[in-house]
Amino acid sequence: MAKSNLDGPGPSPARGLFVALEGLDGAGKSTQARLLKENLARLGYGGALILNEPTSGYVGARVRSLFFQNEGLREPQKELNLFLEDRALDVKENLLPALSEGITVIMDRYILSNVAYQGALQELDNADSKALSPEEILAANQIFPWPDLTFLLEVDLEVSLERTTLRGGRDPIFEKDSYLRKVKAIYDIIGQPNLPCPGLTRLNADIGESALANSILSRVQRCLDLSCPFTKVNV
Repeated sequence: MAKSNLDGPGPSPARGLFVALEGLDGAGKSTQARLLKENLARLGYGGALILNEPTSGYVGARVRSLFFQNEGLREPQKELNLFLEDRALDVKENLLPALSEGITVIMDRYILSNVAYQGALQELDNADSKALSPEEILAANQIFPWPDLTFLLEVDLEVSLERTTLRGGRDPIFEKDSYLRKVKAIYDIIGQPNLPCPGLTRLNADIGESALANSILSRVQRCLDLSCPFTKVNV
């Protein structure tokens, strides 16, 4: 698992809380990230920063281009290297500076999305024989900070397909039932010994937007109020 990296437990002027939202497309990650930021501000917990992966920067754009052109099927290691480069820049330029200022960082997709979505490519019929396993992808990400809290928003596959189809803008290969089933299967085994995930909480994303937001908020508040033993993050 990623190296422990924080200089001390609990929120402090020099330490923010690191939260990641993960799950299938259509699970509501972006909505919940926004609601968590708004709720923390409303309750007086100070500012929060929402980050997205892939980023909107140059390398992030290359990652998206690779996906949409299906080049990741032919060059999986190149795709992973781009993900790692994009993440390294995001961590250095955005994540760690915010945490060092005591800001709560909410990540909309992080390492687990990389593991699930790229790891599922090895199951496609036209995937390259050099396709990477979820374990290999997770191992390559051990250099990065691990979230204090990871919320895996679980949604039925049919709901994910319906929402992503209505939203549009995705390459057809990533809306295939067979591919998304593999993505979900990988998410389902995250937390097992071969794919460890400290701080993982699975939440039913079908309970309603407000109920889900309250469930996430209560867990985040508990950590902020009780100075729970966070995963260490180098700052």
